[in-house]
Amino acid sequence: MYVIIDIGSNTIRMAVYNIECDKSFSQIMSNKVSCGIAGYINDNEMSAEGVEVMIDALKQFRIAVDGMSNVNVFAIATASIRELKNKEEIVARIKSEVGFEVEVISGQDEAIYDYYGIMKEIGDATGMLTDCGGGSTEISLFTGDEIIFADTMPIGSLNAYHRHVDGIFPAEEELISVKEETEKLLSKLSIPGDIKVSTGHVYAIGGTVRATCKLANKLLDRSKSTSTLSANEYDELFKLYFNNQKKFIRTLLKVKPERVQSLVTGMCIQKTIMDKLGCDEITVSESGVREGFLMNKLEEINKN
Repeated sequence: MYVIIDIGSNTIRMAVYNIECDKSFSQIMSNKVSCGIAGYINDNEMSAEGVEVMIDALKQFRIAVDGMSNVNVFAIATASIRELKNKEEIVARIKSEVGFEVEVISGQDEAIYDYYGIMKEIGDATGMLTDCGGGSTEISLFTGDEIIFADTMPIGSLNAYHRHVDGIFPAEEELISVKEETEKLLSKLSIPGDIKVSTGHVYAIGGTVRATCKLANKLLDRSKSTSTLSANEYDELFKLYFNNQKKFIRTLLKVKPERVQSLVTGMCIQKTIMDKLGCDEITVSESGVREGFLMNKLEEINKN
C-alpha cells in the first residue's frame, strides 16, 4: 500500500492506495483534517500557531500510518508551504516531530501532476485542466499524453478570501477585486493562444470545484451524479448568492460546511478563468495531484 499525505492550504488529507498486479492503483481510504492554514500566514510567513495546527493534524495521520503494515508513505506540500520564508524550518519541524519527510512541490510540477492524475480520462483529446486550491491555481494544456503548457498563479480560494474579504462572506465589490487580481495574474501567464481545445475536454479538479459542483446539484435541482459546471450555472449560483444569500449559505453548510467562507472566492477565480479563456463548461474530476504524484513515483520505482 501507498499513503499520500497532502498538506494543502485548506485541508490536510491522507489518501491510501492499493497497488494492483498490473501496477495500476485504486484509492481504498481517505481522511482529512480542515486546518485553514492559509489563515495563519502573514507577510509570507506562517505563524507559530499555524505551524502547531499543522503538526497536530499530521500527528493524527502519523498514528493512523503506524497502525498499517507494508506501507510506503509520501508527504507532499503545495502552495501551503512552498513560498513561505520559514518553509525550511516548517519542513524540519515536521520531520523532527512527526517523522514525515515533506516534498515541497513547485507550482509547475503541481500542474504537471494534476495532468497525470486525470490522464486516464483524457484519451487522445486536446484539453485544458485547472486546479483552484486554497493558496494557488494551476492551469495546464495537453494533447493526449503530451503537456503543452503548465503553470501556476499565487491565488486560491482561501488566500483570496484573506486578501480581499473584510467580513464573513464576500460582498460584490470584494468579488470584483478577486476577479481583477485573477485577470491580472492570468495576463502574466504565457498561455498559447493557438490551441483549440476539444469539446468536452476542459477539466477542473480540487476541493473548491468539487464543492461547487455538489452545491449546484442541490441548489439547481440537478442529479447528484452530475459532474459538469457550465458558465451559465456559475452565473445562476452567483445570482442566488446575491439575491438569496441565506438559502445559499444554509445549503452550503449542508454540503460542505468547512468551505462556507472561502468557496465563493474560489468560484469567482474559476469563473474568471472560464470567461477569460473562453470555456463554456468544465468537467469536474475526482482525480488530481495526489494521483499524479503517485503515478510519477511508481514510474520511478519501476525504472530502478
